[in-house]
Amino acid sequence: MIYPPHFPEDYENIAEKRVYHALSALPVDDYDVYFQKTFSGSGSRENDDYEIDFLVIDMRNDRFNAMLVIEVKGGKLTYSAKENCWFQNGHKLNPGPDGQARKNKHNLVHRFPSLLVNVPVGWLLWFPEGYNTAGDFTPVNMKPWQVLDFDSLSLFKVCIDLAFEKIKGKYDQFSGESIEFYTTKLRTSLLRGLGIIQPLNIRLRRFDEQFLQLEREQKSFFASLYQIRRLAVSGGAGTGKTLLATSAAIDLGNEGKSVLFLCFNRMLALALEATIANENITISTFHTFAYRRVEEQDSGWITRNPDRGDDFHMRLLPDKFDEITTKNNLKKKYDVLIIDEAQDFEHTWLRTIFKYTHPKSQVILFFDENQNIFKRRFSIPGKVTFTPFKLNNNYRNTRKICDFVTRSTGIEITSSNTPVGIDVETIGYSDTEDLIGKVSRCVLSLVQIEKIPLQDILILIDGHVNDHPFASVNALASFKFKAWDINSPREPNELYFTSITRFKGLESNVVLLILNEAAVSEEKKQFYTQCTRAKSILKVFERDNRL
Repeated sequence: MIYPPHFPEDYENIAEKRVYHALSALPVDDYDVYFQKTFSGSGSRENDDYEIDFLVIDMRNDRFNAMLVIEVKGGKLTYSAKENCWFQNGHKLNPGPDGQARKNKHNLVHRFPSLLVNVPVGWLLWFPEGYNTAGDFTPVNMKPWQVLDFDSLSLFKVCIDLAFEKIKGKYDQFSGESIEFYTTKLRTSLLRGLGIIQPLNIRLRRFDEQFLQLEREQKSFFASLYQIRRLAVSGGAGTGKTLLATSAAIDLGNEGKSVLFLCFNRMLALALEATIANENITISTFHTFAYRRVEEQDSGWITRNPDRGDDFHMRLLPDKFDEITTKNNLKKKYDVLIIDEAQDFEHTWLRTIFKYTHPKSQVILFFDENQNIFKRRFSIPGKVTFTPFKLNNNYRNTRKICDFVTRSTGIEITSSNTPVGIDVETIGYSDTEDLIGKVSRCVLSLVQIEKIPLQDILILIDGHVNDHPFASVNALASFKFKAWDINSPREPNELYFTSITRFKGLESNVVLLILNEAAVSEEKKQFYTQCTRAKSILKVFERDNRL
């Protein structure tokens, strides 16, 4: 039997895939095979953390006869005895594959000393993408049977049987153990201790590597569009609008152009400020920019209007901003205007902001009308003068998150070769106490078992932060728990919650979405926006009155 029983969909190591399919054809009654077994060291003589590509157990004749550690390497491999080192595709490997295999063999012996008293352990190397040109004339630090190549894929059973014959011949004083000893002790330990799939934190790191590569390709393509004077870029969640807006601002600012970069969300503006450091770039929310311009021109008006409610932000401040912009000769006009999440702007706000450009200014708008959760009256002033450009593919979310959102909302998301990912889990809860208990257990599992850093986890709620039951909860899953204050840095050992109105335009590796009720079609744009904040793991908690 091979564990896991299927090769991971989102793992693209071709060399290991070839060996996996070969070993999976071994007789299941005679061999157990463990793929990518990861261990956390438990003693001073064992490495802190290590991974074994393949671990094969010989169970022929109903005995626990021996164990074999297999180290797999792809590409072009060479070993130089003169330099005593290995090279892969021209790059020096340190440690070399034989060093890794030997060390992993000793790690196992030190980890399971009482279980391997009578069981020999050996190792071999497998290079399934090339041919061994040395034949039987191998270097002195390995035997010919310890080096397998592409041809060995078709002779896998012969090669494995020979390896076990050599191991038992070398350690003939070891008689092995009963098959019951193996199944009740070692197999139970291997399958219970670390599971039969990759820990999620390792998979998330690989997801991030894939996301970064996709981002590089996307930025390289988008740079060719910078010369268009007026560009209206539309795209769904995760298509890279904020990434491209940031990249455009940096590149154009580095050309010496003055750039005004606006968004609606204050938390997003702070994140952008932390990312971009360029004296040519001004980053702000619409309301902060408007407030400062009004304060410069008519500070008394600010004093006379102390109320900071919805009427101030939606009508009074924008109207006053437009008034002072229209009346005064603007001393500062920008070479470039970039607006991210433009669907969150009223069309009258855009009309005012456009007055801060000159005839030769570049204007780039990024928007997604499916994320218009504030129900703004959004349209582009002078739309006919803009060149439309649509971003069609999602670069941020795993395919399973994309598929879940498409099924749940009817809003189509097309992924661009993003990782397959992990199934989205929907969890019902009956009341606040039940919710807190289930979220606590979920967080503990993610942090303690899956080893996911706490700062990679965000709890996203429905409604307003201050009105939510979580506002009175100070600790969750043994961690300090509080609302995310956008004016304070996020502490790595604390757990935070926030709302979509504050977190819009941002992302987190793991999102625990707390719904007040089950998702309803009338709020599909909000649900779509909430779910797509999760890059890799999404868990949805919804109230179930049947519980």
